[in-house]
Amino acid sequence: MISSLWNIETLISSRLRRLEKQAEELQQLSSKSEEAIDQLLKQAQRDKIRYQSSINAYKQSRAEFTAHGKILLDAISPARLEQIVTVARKRMTGAWTTMGLKEAMRHMFDEINQQMEIAANQSQEMRRLVRTIYRRFQTYHDMQLAEPQMLSLISHQVELNLVHQESEIFRKSPRTTLTEQHFAVKRYFQTIVTRVRRIFMQAHSDAKDWLETALDPLTQEIHEHRNILSQQLADLKLSGRSRSMVRQRLTTLDRDCRRLEEQLARIAHRFSDFGVFRRRDLSEAT
Repeated sequence: MISSLWNIETLISSRLRRLEKQAEELQQLSSKSEEAIDQLLKQAQRDKIRYQSSINAYKQSRAEFTAHGKILLDAISPARLEQIVTVARKRMTGAWTTMGLKEAMRHMFDEINQQMEIAANQSQEMRRLVRTIYRRFQTYHDMQLAEPQMLSLISHQVELNLVHQESEIFRKSPRTTLTEQHFAVKRYFQTIVTRVRRIFMQAHSDAKDWLETALDPLTQEIHEHRNILSQQLADLKLSGRSRSMVRQRLTTLDRDCRRLEEQLARIAHRFSDFGVFRRRDLSEAT
């Protein structure tokens, strides 16, 4: 909840900053000559073209992000795990010797670890993509963006490693050697495989939630910034035609700024309900 409020505050603050800057620039335009306004209009058109290039790069990165995400989800999907487990059970129950049973257990966990490793590698590549595209818009277009939430499968990998160690103890235990095969397989599934299923289910859920929301804040900012650039062009054209219309536009911007300030005040109140400081409060206090 707190993290969501931070993101919302950052988004609204960024929007307010842009509107205030737009109002300031429009105020300055009212005293400029037509020639100066024409130069600013050409610069704004160049800025919009450059921004479109960044949007194209974003679309390409998002497509790569989605492709990596599909591989990630497939690797740790409950359905994929059940395929591995089903084949492993057949090998275990069909083994003619205790050595064959233990080898089937080892092989099953090798496959499970491989799937988690595939997912971890994909998440690492996806984090790189997210950081790259965020940095582009922050650097080239002066966007104030909240830090993107990142997916980490480390906790699931650690938990899986612990289960793997227990699996090895079970596999190498003299008790397993002396236990009748049917009961050994049943106990292995109850103590080991059940926990693996839970790990994969949680990892898959975490990854799916992240994939659905990771780029949302940036996507919203991109749309808003594009609208701001379009409005900037419209304001420049307006300035060259009518000073009275410029004043009307300034009134609208002032009203929009006050509305955003009210939203920030409400968010500040929500922060106080949680007993935390807003980021700007902390900076003002130092």
